[in-house]
Amino acid sequence: MTAEGPRPLDLLLGFARTLIEAARHGGSVPPFDELVDRASAGLLTAMAFRDIARDLDLRGLATAAAAAIDGLAAAARAGADPEAVAAALDAIEDLLTRTAARSESAR
Repeated sequence: MTAEGPRPLDLLLGFARTLIEAARHGGSVPPFDELVDRASAGLLTAMAFRDIARDLDLRGLATAAAAAIDGLAAAARAGADPEAVAAALDAIEDLLTRTAARSESAR
C-alpha cells in the first residue's frame, strides 16, 4: 500500500484491538459468524495487497482470526494483562506478515 493509507492488515488488526479494548471495558463483541465474515473481508483485502500470502485457506484463517479475537476479548474482559493481549496480537501480525515474505521469496 502507499503512504496514503494504512495496510489492509493494519486495518484488520486495528479492528481487533478496538473490539478487545471495548470488551475490557464491558462492551460486547459481535457474534462469532460476524467476526468470521469481517476477518474474511480484511484477510482477502490483505491478500490482494500482498500483505499476506495469497495461498492461505481464507475461510480457515478467518475462523482462526475470529477465534483469536473472541478469545482475547474474553481474556481482556477477565482482566488479562493488556500488554500480554497486545503481544498476542503483535505475534499474530508477525506470523501473517511472514507468510507474505515467504510467498514472495518462493517466486
